[in-house]
Amino acid sequence: MLKRTVSGIIAVAVLLMIVWADVATSLPFINGALLILTLMALYEMYKPFGFIKRFALALIGFAMGTLIFINTYFEFLNIASIIVFFIIVMFILAVTYHKTVSFSDISLLLFATLYISLGMLHIRLLVDSENGFALLFTALISAFLTDTGAYFVGCAVGKHKLIPEISPKKTVEGSVGGTAVAILSLIVFSWILTYFGIKTNILNIVIIGFVTSVGSQFGDLSASMIKRELKIKDYGDIMPGHGGVLDRFDSLLFAAPIVYYLNIILPLFTN
Repeated sequence: MLKRTVSGIIAVAVLLMIVWADVATSLPFINGALLILTLMALYEMYKPFGFIKRFALALIGFAMGTLIFINTYFEFLNIASIIVFFIIVMFILAVTYHKTVSFSDISLLLFATLYISLGMLHIRLLVDSENGFALLFTALISAFLTDTGAYFVGCAVGKHKLIPEISPKKTVEGSVGGTAVAILSLIVFSWILTYFGIKTNILNIVIIGFVTSVGSQFGDLSASMIKRELKIKDYGDIMPGHGGVLDRFDSLLFAAPIVYYLNIILPLFTN
């Protein structure tokens, strides 16, 4: 627990430093860091599938993930064209090397790459939006404090297992408690934003907080389901007590798109 707490504090400190550098220099530090994290997460996902040892498959996946992440910087690129192009490339590879590359291989590669790169892209889209850092922290609070709240509430009063076949330690009480902690934290966060001249819609924050919290838990459970099928404990070990990048960002891969699109329907900020 101590190791998990310390590494979590360090991660938050590094994040705040990157945000400060991004704001202070007007250079895309956040987007650069997110691209690096995207490639690291792809590596962690490819490794248990055996793609890292198969250079052509890994190279295609990394190229596709990178282009999806940076596509909005180039007018001639869009996600549909990127996906279609790489589907064609993957099939050409599978047909040419049909004895060693199967349809299952390219299907897993395509899914794994889209799962991670599209989720990370939406974190970047949040940052690039109006009031981007406020939106980013809305997603971070919804995802990470749901996880933290669920852990402590579950340890304190958890009795009923949530989905033991996928995640044996998670409880219904922890799930509900995590959502409550996230919503309350977002209300406090909205109050803090007023001191920076950003007015918020409390009702919309509560609604988005609830939906995002629930969605982030499905993101966590989805990553756990994959790990159980692959028979691995963690995707990596870069963060002591947390595992790899994907272990820490699994819930955010769902939370970021939810916040991004719900903010269009239910604006978090008022004029």
